[in-house]
Amino acid sequence: TFFFNGKYFDSNTPHTLHAARALGMELGNHSYSHFDLTTLSETQLKDEIDRTDALLQKIDGKKHHLFRAPFGRINELVRSAVHTPILDWTIDTLDWTGATEEDIYHKIWTQKFSGAIVLMHDGYEPTVDALKRLLPDLKAAGYQVASVSAMAKAHACPLRNGGVYIRARKNGVG
Repeated sequence: TFFFNGKYFDSNTPHTLHAARALGMELGNHSYSHFDLTTLSETQLKDEIDRTDALLQKIDGKKHHLFRAPFGRINELVRSAVHTPILDWTIDTLDWTGATEEDIYHKIWTQKFSGAIVLMHDGYEPTVDALKRLLPDLKAAGYQVASVSAMAKAHACPLRNGGVYIRARKNGVG
């Protein structure tokens, strides 16, 4: 699932997001400005969500998208303002800190389990290089990489609006 920040929308974005969808990726909302949403007013918070949903709707036609809060910061106001499931993560690769390809690969490989949600960011070459190794190795080990929605469905883990999920587990809450 590709969680998108609206402020990065430019003339290349539609092509990139259509390509992501063609590869089977689900589009998700990661706010407009990537602010700590717990510091915003309700009006500001709703604007952050609505502006990005409107941009994504132009790509996939969906009015609302799965949501991931910047920095994983969620409070009751965020939960009440978001009208979709809220996703956090199980494994944080810390790729944005300058982690190496090996760091990223090792963290995912040693912490993986069926239903885990892995946090990675676009725009980091070590992340791309780690994925080039990880994807075939995960497949060989019997894992399947899937969108959050597909994984939740496969694990019989319904995603509820306003619910916060760090993983998908069969018959259990994320």
